[in-house]
Amino acid sequence: MTVVVSLPAANAPEKRVGQPAAEQEEFPGSADMLAAIMRSAQCDAATATEMLRAFHREKAEGDRIQKMGGRKGDKSIRTSPDFFEWMEARRVKVMMGSGSDCHGDYYSCLADDAAQNPRKREAAVLLSAAEEQLESGQADEALASAKQAGEIYAGLGDTAGEADAARMAVHAYRLQAELARWNPIEYGGEDLALMSTKKARELAGPKLQSCREQGDRRGAAMMLLCLAEVDVDAAKCPSAIPEAALQGATDACALLREVQDRRMEAAALLTLSRIQGR
Repeated sequence: MTVVVSLPAANAPEKRVGQPAAEQEEFPGSADMLAAIMRSAQCDAATATEMLRAFHREKAEGDRIQKMGGRKGDKSIRTSPDFFEWMEARRVKVMMGSGSDCHGDYYSCLADDAAQNPRKREAAVLLSAAEEQLESGQADEALASAKQAGEIYAGLGDTAGEADAARMAVHAYRLQAELARWNPIEYGGEDLALMSTKKARELAGPKLQSCREQGDRRGAAMMLLCLAEVDVDAAKCPSAIPEAALQGATDACALLREVQDRRMEAAALLTLSRIQGR
């Protein structure tokens, strides 16, 4: 039996496993960086390549603005010339878990429904916008949209919408805190992070009590989940997560299962897994 072994040509470029040739051509000499991204973000080669493309684009834009002596005026996530500082910005969402509850499609459809109360449609537009703002790192704008939506829902007596708006506002406070921690010069540092965390608790705590008094099980579950997530974010290390967070997430899961809100139950289970995996 004859075994034929094919050897690569002497001048053939080396390919790394899991890294398409096109990626190596686009980013010559960047194989180690792509591998580092894949390990850090736990993503595949295609996702890592897209992140690297985005970095190069934003770095080029940052260099251009710096040369012009200009500066962006918004508070969306800004990148640093240093790649791994830029990576920290992208890791905010990973550290926080989900930045929103992915209700944007639902509220977009509600906003387009001509049969709905015009004020309810207006609130739906605001919540849909708040979710988009969260995803793009615009914490202050998302907070303003969520609060405005909450006021409308409260006036309409829509407890479900009011709870969603309150939770969106808590998400915005959490994002403010995370941004302040990873980029203290730009976003205020630990003092601002602590203030945003306090405001999140001050919003979710009384709202939880109110929901319990009204017999609103879904709203209570949403606020329990908010408080658990705030505790997880604020913990300096996994072992520092308080037992109250575990109990809150567990209770939230049970309540959401009772009211058959599968999407929010899944969100609660994800938070519970983060706590249990400490």
